[in-house]
Amino acid sequence: MSGIWGVKPVQILDTSVPVVVENVRTPVWGNAAQTSIVCMVKFAGMSDELPFSADPTDPEPHGRALYQDLISGRWGDIGPCVVPTGP
Repeated sequence: MSGIWGVKPVQILDTSVPVVVENVRTPVWGNAAQTSIVCMVKFAGMSDELPFSADPTDPEPHGRALYQDLISGRWGDIGPCVVPTGP
Protein backbone atom coordinates (compact mmCIF):
# COMPACT_ATOMS: atom_id res chain seq x y z
CA MET A 1 0.00 0.00 0.00
CA SER A 2 1.33 3.43 -0.91
CA GLY A 3 0.95 6.58 1.12
CA ILE A 4 1.23 10.16 -0.03
CA TRP A 5 3.40 10.64 -3.15
CA GLY A 6 3.58 6.87 -3.61
CA VAL A 7 5.83 6.44 -0.57
CA LYS A 8 5.13 3.48 1.67
CA PRO A 9 4.12 4.68 5.16
CA VAL A 10 6.41 3.69 8.00
CA GLN A 11 5.53 3.12 11.62
CA ILE A 12 7.59 5.55 13.67
CA LEU A 13 6.43 4.39 17.08
CA ASP A 14 7.20 0.87 18.23
CA THR A 15 3.82 -0.03 19.75
CA SER A 16 5.31 -3.08 21.49
CA VAL A 17 7.06 -0.69 23.90
CA PRO A 18 4.82 1.18 26.37
CA VAL A 19 4.82 4.97 26.04
CA VAL A 20 5.44 6.57 29.43
CA VAL A 21 4.65 10.24 30.02
CA GLU A 22 6.99 11.78 32.60
CA ASN A 23 5.72 15.35 32.52
CA VAL A 24 3.22 17.59 30.75
CA ARG A 25 3.18 21.38 30.78
CA THR A 26 1.33 24.30 29.22
CA PRO A 27 -1.85 22.50 28.09
CA VAL A 28 -4.15 24.72 26.02
CA TRP A 29 -7.19 23.94 23.92
CA GLY A 30 -6.05 23.22 20.37
CA ASN A 31 -9.12 24.75 18.76
CA ALA A 32 -12.14 26.88 19.59
CA ALA A 33 -14.38 23.79 19.59
CA GLN A 34 -12.24 22.33 22.41
CA THR A 35 -11.84 18.93 20.77
CA SER A 36 -8.04 18.67 21.13
CA ILE A 37 -5.42 19.83 23.60
CA VAL A 38 -1.95 21.06 22.68
CA CYS A 39 0.84 20.74 25.25
CA MET A 40 4.52 20.03 25.78
CA VAL A 41 5.24 16.43 26.81
CA LYS A 42 8.36 14.77 28.21
CA PHE A 43 8.30 11.07 27.35
CA ALA A 44 10.46 8.55 29.22
CA GLY A 45 13.61 7.69 27.29
CA MET A 46 13.69 11.01 25.43
CA SER A 47 15.98 13.85 26.45
CA ASP A 48 13.74 16.69 25.26
CA GLU A 49 10.08 17.48 25.63
CA LEU A 50 8.01 17.55 22.46
CA PRO A 51 4.92 19.44 21.33
CA PHE A 52 1.94 17.09 21.39
CA SER A 53 -1.66 17.36 20.29
CA ALA A 54 -3.87 15.12 22.44
CA ASP A 55 -7.15 14.04 20.90
CA PRO A 56 -9.88 11.65 22.10
CA THR A 57 -9.87 9.95 18.68
CA ASP A 58 -6.07 9.55 18.45
CA PRO A 59 -5.19 6.25 16.73
CA GLU A 60 -2.56 5.57 19.42
CA PRO A 61 -3.62 4.50 22.93
CA HIS A 62 -1.15 6.86 24.63
CA GLY A 63 -2.69 9.84 22.79
CA ARG A 64 -6.20 8.96 23.96
CA ALA A 65 -4.97 8.27 27.51
CA LEU A 66 -3.11 11.58 27.66
CA TYR A 67 -6.23 13.41 26.47
CA GLN A 68 -8.25 11.80 29.29
CA ASP A 69 -5.55 12.67 31.84
CA LEU A 70 -5.58 16.28 30.67
CA ILE A 71 -9.39 16.49 30.80
CA SER A 72 -9.36 15.05 34.33
CA GLY A 73 -7.01 17.81 35.50
CA ARG A 74 -4.08 15.51 36.22
CA TRP A 75 -1.67 17.91 34.51
CA GLY A 76 -3.31 21.16 35.63
CA ASP A 77 -5.81 23.53 34.11
CA ILE A 78 -6.27 23.70 30.34
CA GLY A 79 -5.69 27.20 29.03
CA PRO A 80 -7.79 28.88 26.37
CA CYS A 81 -7.25 28.32 22.67
CA VAL A 82 -4.75 30.81 21.24
CA VAL A 83 -5.83 31.85 17.77
CA PRO A 84 -2.97 33.22 15.64
CA THR A 85 -3.52 36.72 14.31
CA GLY A 86 -2.14 38.27 11.16
CA PRO A 87 0.40 36.88 8.74
